[in-house]
Amino acid sequence: MKFPLPRPGDWPWVSLHDVCPATLDRTEALASRIEALGRRATLLVIPNAGWDTASLERLRALHGRGHDLAGHGWTHQAARWGGLAHRIHGWIISNRVAEHLAEDAAGRERIIRRCHTWFAENGLPEPSLYVPPAWAMGRIPAKRLRELPFRYYETLGGIYAPRHRGFTRLPLAGFEADRPWRAHTLRFSNAINRCLAGKTNRLRLAIHPWDLDGPLSADLLRLLSPAEAASARSSIS
Repeated sequence: MKFPLPRPGDWPWVSLHDVCPATLDRTEALASRIEALGRRATLLVIPNAGWDTASLERLRALHGRGHDLAGHGWTHQAARWGGLAHRIHGWIISNRVAEHLAEDAAGRERIIRRCHTWFAENGLPEPSLYVPPAWAMGRIPAKRLRELPFRYYETLGGIYAPRHRGFTRLPLAGFEADRPWRAHTLRFSNAINRCLAGKTNRLRLAIHPWDLDGPLSADLLRLLSPAEAASARSSIS
């Protein structure tokens, strides 16, 4: 059994990352922009991020507008470095957000379970998808992963369904270029993944809250919709 993919006309598949009270204004503005294109997004929610009654109501409203919810870690911050491999990953990709890599397998399981429980505790629909921060899952034995509550897990390569041992490979384009060399690296990587997506346009777009203010904003707009290329930069402030 593979991940239920968007319909042919709904590609590229858009996910809005780092959804929390501090980024809700940005998330709502991006969601409105995506709705104007006749599409919906998957919202990657950080549970332990200071949610209160008002911010939870705003999240429920976004879901009510048709946007799916997904789990995205617990704090989205690594309290410590988990070793040399974690430090290298942080320098190249994740900075300090890859909280899974600071834990052993048992700690990673706790993060996933706490994340899943948070949705039910706050009266939100049960999400089927879990996306570890920076797509860095870390090692969890396959048997244990099958026992965890989410049905699907997103990685850099695609979507894994552990209970059915199914993997759906999907190219990914990202735009979070907080350093000049990362902009060059991402532009090269995105070009490769666009080629892999081919004529089907089965491409994932991973959008972070400030990407439309970054150096790859024009690239993002072109991929989001050809019509969007006419807009030089987002009106989001």
